[in-house]
This record gives sequence, C-alpha cells and structure tokens, in this order.
Amino acid sequence: MKKYLKFMAGFVLFSLLFTCLAPQPVLGQVSGESVLHMTITPPNTLDPGYTSNFYEWQVINELFAGLVRDDPETGVTIPDLAESWTWNLEKTEVTFNLRDGLLWSDGEPLTADDVRFAILRALDPADPKNMCYLLYPILNAEEYNQGIITDPDEVGVFVDSPTQVRFQLEYSMVFFDKVLTQAIARPLPEHIITAHPDDWTSPEFIATSAPFTITRWTGQDIILNLNPNYYGVIPDFEVIHILITYDSQVNWNAYLLGNLDTFNLSTDQVEWALADPILADQVDVYATSSTYVLAFRAVEDSPFINADVRKAFIAAVDRDDLAVLTGGIVTLTYTAPGVFGSIDPGLGIGIPYDETAAQAYLTAAGYPGGSGFPDTVIQVFDSPINQLRWNFLVDAWQTVLDVPVTVEYVSTTPPVQPISFIGWAVDYDDAYNFLYDGVNFNRSTGRIGDWVNQEYDDIISQVPGEEDPDARILLYQQAEQILVEDDAILGPMINPRNMTLTKPYLDRTFSAFHWDTWYNWKLDHDVGIPYNPLVPLLFAPPVDTLIYEFPIGLFADPQYIVHTVLRPHESIFGVNSPLTGIGHAFRLEASLVPPKAGLNDQTLVPYTLHIFYSDEQLIAASIQDESSLELYARVGDAWVAQPSTVDALLNELTATTQEINTDFVVLGQGPYITFLPTVLR
Repeated sequence: MKKYLKFMAGFVLFSLLFTCLAPQPVLGQVSGESVLHMTITPPNTLDPGYTSNFYEWQVINELFAGLVRDDPETGVTIPDLAESWTWNLEKTEVTFNLRDGLLWSDGEPLTADDVRFAILRALDPADPKNMCYLLYPILNAEEYNQGIITDPDEVGVFVDSPTQVRFQLEYSMVFFDKVLTQAIARPLPEHIITAHPDDWTSPEFIATSAPFTITRWTGQDIILNLNPNYYGVIPDFEVIHILITYDSQVNWNAYLLGNLDTFNLSTDQVEWALADPILADQVDVYATSSTYVLAFRAVEDSPFINADVRKAFIAAVDRDDLAVLTGGIVTLTYTAPGVFGSIDPGLGIGIPYDETAAQAYLTAAGYPGGSGFPDTVIQVFDSPINQLRWNFLVDAWQTVLDVPVTVEYVSTTPPVQPISFIGWAVDYDDAYNFLYDGVNFNRSTGRIGDWVNQEYDDIISQVPGEEDPDARILLYQQAEQILVEDDAILGPMINPRNMTLTKPYLDRTFSAFHWDTWYNWKLDHDVGIPYNPLVPLLFAPPVDTLIYEFPIGLFADPQYIVHTVLRPHESIFGVNSPLTGIGHAFRLEASLVPPKAGLNDQTLVPYTLHIFYSDEQLIAASIQDESSLELYARVGDAWVAQPSTVDALLNELTATTQEINTDFVVLGQGPYITFLPTVLR
C-alpha cells in the first residue's frame, strides 16, 4: 500500500504539517524571487563613510557605486558611475565625467554635487571618519580634516557641472583613481542624509546607487532587493538574503541544509570539508591581499632599537609551521601578492627562517646566546587565535635565542608593545597603500614602531608621481629591502587565506581583494542532458549529490532531460513551507523542449535514483532514524513515497520510480518528520 501525504485545498495539510513539525530554516523565508543566500558577521554600519570592516564593505559594495571600481579579479580600475576621466599633464588634477541620467534608487537625480558632498562629509573635522586618510592626497583635505582650514571651498573637489567633478591634488599621484574605488569616496545621497542624518541607512529612508537597495535589516538577517534605477546590467538574481551570525557552526549547518550558497570556512571546517569526497570539490582556497607581520618598537631603552635584535627575532620564527598552525601562505615581504608592486619572491628580499643566522644576529647585537637580554613581557589581548600565535612565537624565541621573553594575556586592548603581531589589508591596488599608508598606520597612530629612515622616505616620496609602472616597481623593491631586511622594522610572516565552500550551481569570483562583487555572480539551477532510448544513461547533475540511472526504453523517443534545483518560490508549498532552502526539493522533466508545468507523466519503465548524503547532513537536518529516509514524488495532489532502500554504510538512498515532470523530496524521521536537502555536500 502506498504511503502518501494527501493535499487539502491544494497543499494545506502538507504545508501545515511541516510548518509545525519540521525544523525552521536558519534564514528567514524569502520567496517569489531568485535569491542569492550569503552570510556575514554582524555589521556595525552600512554607511560608506564610517565603515572599516570587510563584511560591511561587502554589503556596501552592493548598495553604493563609486565613480570607478576595481575589477574583482585583476584589480584594474574600470568605469562605474563615471563613464570616463581625464588627467592634466602634471597628474595633479583629474576630472570625472558622470554618466547621463543617473538616478538614486528613490528616483532623485545623482549628480556631481553628491560626489563632493560625500568627500567633504568624510573629511568633516567635527565627525572624523575611519578611513578619511585615503583622501588626503586631495588639495587641503588633510588640513580641512584637522581643522587647520575651515572653508570647505578650499578643499580640492569642485563641481564643474551636474555631470562633471574635478579633483585637485596636493601632488602628482598617478594612481589616485584607484583611491576613489574605496567606500570612503562613494557618492552619497545628500537629500536623504540631510533629512535623516542619524538613520539614513535604515530601509525606510535609504537611497542607493549600486544594483541593490536594502529592504530589511534586523539582528538576524539583511535583505537586498534590486535597485529599479540602477544604470548597469541587471544581476542574475533579484534578492540577496544575508544571514547575520558570528557562529561558524551556524554557517556550516545552513550550508548543509541548502540555506547558504557560499561561505568562508573556519580552519576546522576545512578539514571536515576536505574529508568529504563531494564537499572537497566545493572547497576553494586562495590568498587574500593582506599581510600579518611582526612589528617592532624601535625606541630608546628597548633592545629592539637594534636592527640585529629585530633580525634575530624574525629569523628565529619558522613561518612554515606558523602557516600550518594559523592558516596562511608564507611571505618574506610586506606588500601582499596580487597587489601592483608586490615583490617577486625570486628576488630574495626579506629575512628567512634560519636558526644559525638568528643566533648570529643576536650575538652581533651584544647578546650572545641570549646572555644579558632584558626580561621582556609582551601584553596581548586574550583570544584563542592570539594564544595560538603568541604561544608559538614565544616558544620559538625562547628555544632558538634563549631569551627571557614571555607573553601576558589581558582582557583589554593593551598599549603599544615592544613587539606586535598585526595585519594590514589592501585598500587599493598599489603597493603604496602598504609601504606608505600601512607603514604610517593611517597617519593616526604615527609611524610604525616610531621608526625613522630618511632614505626610505625619499624613495617613497618619488612613488606617487612616477608614471612608468616599471620604474615604480623598482622603487617599491628598494623600499621593501629597507623595510623588511636592512632595517627589519617589520617581519612579514604570512598572507592569510580565504577558504570557502561554494555550491556547484553558483558561478562566483574569488577575489584576492577585500570583496567580490556579488552582483556579477551567476546562479544556474537547471542542468540538462540528451537521452537516447537505445542507450542506458547515468546522469549525475553537477549541482546535486545524486545520480539518475536511466535504462534502455525509458522513453519511446529521444528526450532532453532536465534536472532543476528548486528555489523556494518554485516549490508548490508556498511561503509558509519549511522547504525554503535551495535544493530542499528538486524537479525532473523530460521533453525535447523542457516543460515547466508539472504533468506527472510516467515513463515507460521504472528508473533508479541514487541519493548521497553525509552524517553531518543528517545531524543538520535533525534526522535521527537514518533507515526512515524515503523519496517522495508529487503525484497529483499528494506526495507519494517511492520504493526506497537505505545503505547506512555508504550513506546512500536508492529509490525507484516511474514519475517524471514532477517534484521530489527526501523525507526522514527525527523527533518529527523532516526533509533531507539534496543540494548539500
């Protein structure tokens, strides 16, 4: 006797049963649109002027366009709101020409006045913004920001017409256009901010210029919908639904349940994923454009004022082991790989791990075998990652150099220490951002380590006006030589990596820079294959963890068979259904021209489905009785169980069916009836 779930009034009984009993998805329910499912840690702000956080930048990038933007894979500056820009001969002035007819999402004109407004707002001395230092190359910008100049008309940003804005610079800076890719320089809606200065980014007030606008922002999630007035190409999806959480385990479960399309893995999750033969193919590991370094404080009465001491401490650290321990790629130089002007490792710049050399450096500094080295206590903010790093570093220095260096973990941010382990992430695609901005630490806390080197300063001062890229690269090489080897005020250690899981149906970029442009990604949930009735066929859709086994004579005529991962709005259950994740249900259709209406046409002979899952997947779906797993097909107004068997050793559900042009779902038994998503691993 067939087991089935009969619909009342179309599907009410099934919907209510699962709404009451099944585990609710992690994300809020979004239906009726094509949705990209993402996750971030809780943002403090979505105001481009105040942000300094990677996760905030990522969302802001979907909301606010710049005059120009980075190509996410190459870093090359390309047009955005400005269709073109021109320089004067001396490279001290650049004029941007905005596209005609630009509108904010609320329909108000977007003009050059909005560009100038955003720049002056960022520099406002009464309300300093985190990254306003990036705008200091603009004439009088730093003086205005520090209150030395009080007239905003003296700042070198001028509106020449509603579609033309001109920047005058303090000095020649051939890559200033790259600076304007940053969030701090994004044009802002003056009319909205003036009317609602304290809460203008809330969904009821905000006006945006990029492909999306924000319609919901709670403590649990953010929803972005298409901006109807965006000037450019319409994205492949209509909604971005963003889960907000600090918890990496929540992200992992959401991915297994089909409620996330991609996310960054924690270190332990990388091991879990690589141990799974299907998940392993969905892992991507790539370097980020950031660098972690040992930063020394070169002040009187400190042993670290001696360059040989600094070199000894750098050479004593085995970066390979540190990279394995903390995740990352070994580096000897400061500017991160992929950034224009980064150093070719083949040049040999930097101080490598060498215990013998480390001991020789310490001897040259007057501390043979560590003798006479003063007791040094380094205070570090207490966190698991800091304990991991600093226990390793202190052990290396004690073992290799035999110096009395210890670490004290504290509950508040400590003052400047003799040695710090700090990171710098690229703002714009040029080594100047590391070797000037990163060495001067935003010009807010002073030169790194209170270090002084006139030769270094002279080299860096030549960089902004050097138009020849090759000549600029040579200057960067000279600067790195002084910074990380000759003076060794910094000891570069690792470039951290991004480690991600990504569903097979999502075509995304993997940018080494701070953010990817989500709006350029593509979703593809439909996979098709031709079927010849004279030949058996195994069909393993790359977007799912299942295999169709089609025998000879399945159809009388040649067919084109399409497997579709169902998005929430395509499910017949509607908005109150728990099947709100991608792939919680799937569809199989057969036709020379694939139909979209479920016809429940049976095939001539049965065919077999092999559905694969993992133990982690069962846990995420709250399925306690693995043997209860069964495939259900939608037949008319009911969901009917298809003959199914479970191999608990192989984690495989095998089912036979004759149903075609219909939806399928896998159900199992836990503390309640629940579903096993198929797009998981």
